[in-house]
Amino acid sequence: MYGDPAARYGRHVIRVAIALTAALACANVPLPAGAADMTGAQRSVAAAFAAAAGVDLHDTTPMLIAPQQAAAPRSTFVQPPPPAATPFNLSAMPKDPAMTSPLPPALAKAAPTAPEIVPPAPAAGPLPRTPAVEAAALTPPPPVAVPVAALVPPEPLGVAQTPEAKAEPDFDALKSALAALAALAPAQPPVIEATVVPPPAKATPDLAALKAALLAQAATTVAPTPQAVPAPTPAEKPEIVTVALRSVPPLSGLTLPPWQRNAVTARDTAGKPRIALVIDDVGVDYVNSLRAVALPGPVTISLMTYARQIERLADIAHANGNELLIHVPMEPEGFEDPGPNVLATNLDPAELERRVQWALNRVDGVVGINNHMGSKFTANARGMRVLMDDLAERGYLFLDSRTTGQSVGREAARLAGVPYVARDVFLDNDPSPEVVWKQIEELEATAKRRGSAIAIAHPHPGTLQVLRAWLPELAKRGYALVPLSALVPPPGPPSAAVAAR
Repeated sequence: MYGDPAARYGRHVIRVAIALTAALACANVPLPAGAADMTGAQRSVAAAFAAAAGVDLHDTTPMLIAPQQAAAPRSTFVQPPPPAATPFNLSAMPKDPAMTSPLPPALAKAAPTAPEIVPPAPAAGPLPRTPAVEAAALTPPPPVAVPVAALVPPEPLGVAQTPEAKAEPDFDALKSALAALAALAPAQPPVIEATVVPPPAKATPDLAALKAALLAQAATTVAPTPQAVPAPTPAEKPEIVTVALRSVPPLSGLTLPPWQRNAVTARDTAGKPRIALVIDDVGVDYVNSLRAVALPGPVTISLMTYARQIERLADIAHANGNELLIHVPMEPEGFEDPGPNVLATNLDPAELERRVQWALNRVDGVVGINNHMGSKFTANARGMRVLMDDLAERGYLFLDSRTTGQSVGREAARLAGVPYVARDVFLDNDPSPEVVWKQIEELEATAKRRGSAIAIAHPHPGTLQVLRAWLPELAKRGYALVPLSALVPPPGPPSAAVAAR
């Protein structure tokens, strides 16, 4: 639709005609039949709007349409009939007091006299409904003729109105020019001859002449006279220095067992009596176990095999500089329950072995184990032999809690070659602070008498309260706190029977 020139021209003509009609109506000038019939005022208004619209009112020549556009249908503008006039009743309009009030005398003289507007007389009545009247009402008004010159769209400003004719190419002249150009070209392209010069051949060396020249040069060359090198005097002989090397320990000595590899290095005690403090049952009461692990060290922490978050407690204890033990439940003499996977005397060797391995695999980085309860099991030679064999294989030490006077732990450890130590004082069989302080006095006396002592306590609130007050003052009281491994004597070789197994 938008690419059709005829339709585009028709829409433009409609806009120009409507604009011109509206302008003449606003100027109260009746629309002329042609430009030649206009008066002076009418011609001025029409010329002004025609100039704005780019239309020549004197051009009445028919509009030329290109051949390729002739087949397109030409748009015909038909002016719609004017709407029916509505009678204007001036008397029916409301009166404005400001407009009806009399003017002042000075203004009344200067005001021009307005012509009186006489409304048209109303129709006498409806026309009679006759066939002629109805036919006239239904007949559309005749179309309004528009000059052909007004249908030509205006060109943009600054562009000439005269169309340029397209020049047709002169094919005969072009053909003659091509023939003349071909006659000037040579029949065959020139042949460029190039002479290829072969590279010079390599000269073959005359080996016989070269050999003769070398022999002649050698005959004329004088050989240098060799200079005698003086023999070294005895003072100039190099001195041989003998360096004594330190003895290198055997390779087997570089591999330490876990009870030494995982041990905490003890500080210099300066000859003071040494005390090792072991906290048992760590992990059963988690909150108080954390408080026990946080005691000023080095304190030895014995983790219960069935403790909650045993690995986390082990990491915290290591970070605080404490040594670790595994607290293994063993069968007591009474009816107390030591816990799951207890080592009992009535177990077959396979089940006992399984429970020992389960306990030893609970946590890494330990130096050994000690017994939880176990007054009946530690007195059983068969069961303790199975336990000591596994400890020897692992390289762990054994702390005998000495819950009974009939324990065979020392002898079983000696036979298996396991490092062995035993408890000296229980601090909190009664966890009241007064009793704990009394047991601490006994511990200090034992350490002063023997040079060292081992105490076992538990994470009871009363015990922890006393230990937090005692440990910072231990050095001032003349004692040194050391890890448990510092009090372990070197073990002897295992017995022949154990070595044979």
